[in-house]
Amino acid sequence: MFPFKPNQNSDRWNLPPDIKIHFLGIGGVAMGNTAAALKQAGYNVSGSDQGIYSPMKEYLEQHHVTVKSPYSPDNPGNPDLIIVGNALSRGNVELEEILNRNLSCTSLPEFLRWTVLRNRKNLVITGTHGKTTTTAMLTVVLAEAGLNPGYMLGGVPIDLPGGFSPGEGEYFAIEGDEYDTAYFDKRAKFLQYLPFGVIINNIEFDHGDIYNSLDEILDSFRKLLKLIPQNGRLVVNGDDENIMKILDESRCPIVRFGLNEKNDFNGELSEGILSITKHGNVWGECRFKPLGVHNLLNALAVTALLDSLGMEKDLILQGLSKFTGVKRRLEFIGEYQRDILLYDDFAHHPTAVKITLETLRRAYPARRIWAAFEPRSNTSVTNRFQNEWIEAFRPADIIVIAGLHRREKIPVDKRLNIDMLISELKKEGKKSYFIPAPNMIADEITSKAEPGDVIVVMSNGGFGGLLGMLKERLL
Repeated sequence: MFPFKPNQNSDRWNLPPDIKIHFLGIGGVAMGNTAAALKQAGYNVSGSDQGIYSPMKEYLEQHHVTVKSPYSPDNPGNPDLIIVGNALSRGNVELEEILNRNLSCTSLPEFLRWTVLRNRKNLVITGTHGKTTTTAMLTVVLAEAGLNPGYMLGGVPIDLPGGFSPGEGEYFAIEGDEYDTAYFDKRAKFLQYLPFGVIINNIEFDHGDIYNSLDEILDSFRKLLKLIPQNGRLVVNGDDENIMKILDESRCPIVRFGLNEKNDFNGELSEGILSITKHGNVWGECRFKPLGVHNLLNALAVTALLDSLGMEKDLILQGLSKFTGVKRRLEFIGEYQRDILLYDDFAHHPTAVKITLETLRRAYPARRIWAAFEPRSNTSVTNRFQNEWIEAFRPADIIVIAGLHRREKIPVDKRLNIDMLISELKKEGKKSYFIPAPNMIADEITSKAEPGDVIVVMSNGGFGGLLGMLKERLL
């Protein structure tokens, strides 16, 4: 239970004005975005973490949020409330001190539920892939329509002033993650978000550290559907077979989008023009900056939801045309000497890696594509997707794979076998290398890159600063 009675006379946060809040694990993107928004609203905010990566490191500095590193029993001080990130577990020295002192703690999802999500029409964006981009896109369309939405993203948007805002309007757009809430609450985060409208982009197996099977993940989504009111909305990718398995739990209207003509909404994206069809009839078109089929699907999901909520077509199309993207989601970093192009991407699941590389291949059919990949997520470091990685990397010409993150914590019989993966890729004629250290990867790429090459760095972490090294050496 949230330890403070909501203050109905305060701002949208519903918090006492003099409350002191400490974020334990502030380097997480959602945690950092929330902390920065609270600081901007005038609250006393601090945080701590072991290490903070770009772009969150710079983002917190820009918002003057006090961050202490590494973790220490002395960091929290005497806050009124501590928000514990879901990456924290027992044994952390700072967490143990907090528990010993019996300080008030909560998770980020529960904090949001009792503050900014109460009495709102919360639009929860879910799925294995595309959550951050779709949430940002939805927020931009709502904002362009003058609806002043609240929002929370698991990334840093390009088109919005930050990754979090309490907003003033009735809608709150929030990225809904199926990952667990906190070390003391193993339910999926999105079950805390009081959903009115839900988008499900896709469902695949992921998060192998907390889910043992796809069925367990589907069960979390079933629980989410049971929370949507009858007057709410459910928007789903009608081409996704796993989503179809759970729809019996819904008691609200369902709208389907996808590439198949059987869906309520489908469309195409060609040469920067997004064309949308509804029930087999031309619905509208607009200029659209993001690349790739995955962004076409994201746009169709946003359109389907807002159309079902009664937003005018012209407002939806106007908002979509304004959307640029999110940092680290196939983000174009720059063009360097010898016409070399550099991209940064958050991809860490085989499907996402494949989509990223296919998108680049379609955009640059005649250029060599380098894929530098760090196996870092709790699933990608295991052999769960040993064979799937071969398919994922096929669109690239040259593949460089770094050492496993926290390799020593993964049982030998469960580790991703990088040597085997490299061997299989070479059999397919791919130039493939295992290079353990980021500085060595930077040396390899910059020494062998040719004019016109496209380089994409893929990791859900900082990749040891590889992107910065490449930017410096390619100048």
